[in-house]
Amino acid sequence: MADQDTEMQDAIPCASAIDKTSTKDLGPVLNASMQQLGIDGVNRRSVPLPKGRLEAGGDFGGGTSIVGWGWKEDSTDFVRCGDPEDYLKDGEGEHADRTPCIAALVSSPLRDDPKHLGMVFGSAARLPAGEDGTLPLKGEMLKLDIVSDSFVYSQATNCDEMVETIQTAKMVVVGFIRQHSSSQVYIQDPLTNTHKLRTIRSKSCITREYLRWLLQTLKAAIAIRHNLSFEGVRALFDRHTDVAMSLPSNSTEEDRAAFTKLLNEAGFPITTWILNEAKSATLYHVWNQIGDFSGELQFQRHLYVLDLGALTFDAYLVTVTLDAPTLELAGRGKAIGGFSGSQSWNFLFSRAVEKILKRNASQMDDLFPDCEDIDEGREALAAAIQPTKEIFSINNVDDHYIIKPQLNMDNLDFGEISVKRSEMVVQSDLLQDVSALWSETMISQVQEHIEELRATISPTELPPGARINVGLTGWGSLPPFVLEQFQAKLSNLANVGVERLETGTNSAVARGNWLTLMDEKLTRDF
Repeated sequence: MADQDTEMQDAIPCASAIDKTSTKDLGPVLNASMQQLGIDGVNRRSVPLPKGRLEAGGDFGGGTSIVGWGWKEDSTDFVRCGDPEDYLKDGEGEHADRTPCIAALVSSPLRDDPKHLGMVFGSAARLPAGEDGTLPLKGEMLKLDIVSDSFVYSQATNCDEMVETIQTAKMVVVGFIRQHSSSQVYIQDPLTNTHKLRTIRSKSCITREYLRWLLQTLKAAIAIRHNLSFEGVRALFDRHTDVAMSLPSNSTEEDRAAFTKLLNEAGFPITTWILNEAKSATLYHVWNQIGDFSGELQFQRHLYVLDLGALTFDAYLVTVTLDAPTLELAGRGKAIGGFSGSQSWNFLFSRAVEKILKRNASQMDDLFPDCEDIDEGREALAAAIQPTKEIFSINNVDDHYIIKPQLNMDNLDFGEISVKRSEMVVQSDLLQDVSALWSETMISQVQEHIEELRATISPTELPPGARINVGLTGWGSLPPFVLEQFQAKLSNLANVGVERLETGTNSAVARGNWLTLMDEKLTRDF
């Protein structure tokens, strides 16, 4: 008997329901659905299916999840495979990274009865908390359901307060789900443009449904590109598609088994690869740098990759040897950060804001007159102020930065922070202090890791004074001056010998997974 959690019930058509047997009207309906998801499929011409297999490499990120997909022919090799044909992100738009969110429970548009819930995926900026009974569930909360709690507590010795904050948030989510556990949930299916009835009992169920949504959205995008029917795109995935997804390098075998189970329940191919995030990021940088040495038939490079996730901080040292036409990789990696990912910068900033607010207690009383616990109000306000790359790069002023959180207040002046006409102005000294503290913490971990590597590897593997190319992936969400500070400190490390710094995008891990599928021989023993 099928598990009740995964049992599919009757599909409820959307307002623009379509006849599944007809392919004539499929394009416009899918286009409209994909437009709502921020995916442009309207102006793409219909193209025939390329020869070969469809390869899809995805990154289940703590902040943003992304899938890169393209086609592989028999003659394709790693060095010449190029880029994926297209990418699919779960949070497009100007504010996609402001409050990373991969799921929200909202009142269903299909029923007046509040016990019927619908699930919507996307950016929390487009779906503010508190409206229509919404509860945004941040990506890290769901990812922590896969990465074991034992890892959380054992690795986060320097960020105990942050661990406590996230654990508390997890309990809030669990409580909300339990409160509605008797309710059945309508889940949008982007491929069929229907809502399907399911039961949500735990965070695992939400993660599973998110993965299902990601897969169905990917199928819909491919259906648009190649003008395929439902049956056509399903057959493509059943018989001619390979998928690779990634988890943090510090995830356990139990974590991988749990994630594999969720992927299978979500409809991913039974042969879906589960890969190491740090290795995938390394593979991306290896491929990216090969192009710069394409004129050389032989070379050897030492590449040090730092993969900064929303929650974790991984490092990998790899020796790349190209002896055309073969390529060899040898390396070793380690999760060196625990909770020292990009989210920790926002955490430090929020705590700095909270201290400022405590020094202005009287104004806080005016700001939250109905709040029984002023500390809760302070924490809520501090957490609401989340600077992002987009805001800083656009509104950078000489001595301060303007950010625009969704705050219903005006004409407040806390010194380092002020609010005028609903715009919050943050003095640059405060941000620089936070960035310096964050960078020092990260650099100390890098220093320790490099010294550990020097002590355990042979001089032939990494000769003294060897120049190292450093690749940074997942760093794009940080304000530019934070990255500049970190790069400067990294370049000054005497035992690194940085020859070149290369910053990747948040698609780097997904692209690395895709590259793995393009040349399985290369990565089998890596």
